[in-house]
Amino acid sequence: MSQKRRASSGHRRKTGPFRGSRKRWSLFLTIGTVILIAIAAIAIALARSGVTDSPKPVSRLKTEDYHSLVMASDNQDILFFGHHEGVLRSPDGGETWRAVAGLRADAMSLVASEQSPKIIYLAGHEVLMKSLDGGSTWQNLANNLPGLDLHWFAVNPDDHNKLYASAVGFGFFSSGDGGATWARWNPRLPAGASLTTMAILGREPLRMLAGTKEGRLLYSEDGGASWQERGELGSGVTAFALKRDTKTIYAGTTNGVYRSEDARSWMRLPLETTVAALAVGREEPAHVVVVSNKGNVFRSDDGGQTW
Repeated sequence: MSQKRRASSGHRRKTGPFRGSRKRWSLFLTIGTVILIAIAAIAIALARSGVTDSPKPVSRLKTEDYHSLVMASDNQDILFFGHHEGVLRSPDGGETWRAVAGLRADAMSLVASEQSPKIIYLAGHEVLMKSLDGGSTWQNLANNLPGLDLHWFAVNPDDHNKLYASAVGFGFFSSGDGGATWARWNPRLPAGASLTTMAILGREPLRMLAGTKEGRLLYSEDGGASWQERGELGSGVTAFALKRDTKTIYAGTTNGVYRSEDARSWMRLPLETTVAALAVGREEPAHVVVVSNKGNVFRSDDGGQTW
């Protein structure tokens, strides 16, 4: 009888650890279930609040450099992108791209006329061209500029015949006849400011907006004779894009995109990237397209609220 008890007792000792392991597994499963439920609840809450993953690009450009971007003023889906080896065209808002045949120009600047939607200018290294049909055909623009190494080019949004350019080694010039004849133009740039880009806002006297390497914004309402501080974006300003009425301005920086309605107060938009080129459409809701310094193309169809 005692042997049976001992045997029975020994059997219970062998099963004891198994029962404890089963309890521990049950506890682990319960904790795991609670954690999964918590994660799911957090994910649902973030989705409802509008917080999402980082924006995904609609395409990626495979060029060696990234200089300029313009949106056809009469069609927000048509884009032109300029680089050292020529111009690419997208018919679908930046999702697909194809080289513009026969156009091997070094396109540092591509600028569309807000007043005349079909007029687009191309300027860069040893090139100044003009299209009168929305980019379907291009012609060299005869001119009297002393040099054609043009690193900055702009069109007055109120008059497509008023042009502005910076020729390396020669300074600034302006034209009042669509680029045929040019005269020296001497905006008094702020002393000590490391300007990186500049926008012509139009009107008379001429309004201008400039950005610096440090992220400062400078504003002139007298053609560059004097300048006022208009805020600090915290990172280097790389590009500007204007709406048709010139009231809404987009600024690209080395750390994202900002928008302003008065060139004074700026709202940061939810896209964190180094902006190489920036374009905005004239219609509402506005399409905004960004090319990053890595060639990623981002697009917003609601004025920059989502990408």
